Amino acid sequence: MCPGVATTGGAMAESGSETRQRDERHTVRFTPLEDALICAKANAAGVPVATFLRNTALAFPMPRAARRPTSNHEEVALLLGRIGQLAAAFRSAATLADAISRSFAFCVSPPWGASHDPAIPGHGYIARH
Repeated sequence: MCPGVATTGGAMAESGSETRQRDERHTVRFTPLEDALICAKANAAGVPVATFLRNTALAFPMPRAARRPTSNHEEVALLLGRIGQLAAAFRSAATLADAISRSFAFCVSPPWGASHDPAIPGHGYIARH
């Protein structure tokens, strides 16, 4: 059995139109090596194994390759997980940087000297009478 091919109850999953169009079934057994070769050739042709076997046996041309996902779903899930971890790390770093900058602002006077707030006595404001 080819890896990654869906099956139900030991039989291949079929669409409703397949069962109406094709009533006859043939069962054939393969060695693991034969199975691997057939699966590889069907994958290279871009068609399901049953289509590959039918068209090869009947000398029909292969249909246009079926659309297949360009990436493995498992790899995409792993990639999304890593992106989520990176996003969490960036949020954490931003929160820490914000906390540090706020605490630093209370400890260090601004580079231009004392505050020039006229509402606070003695803050860079010299009263002359």
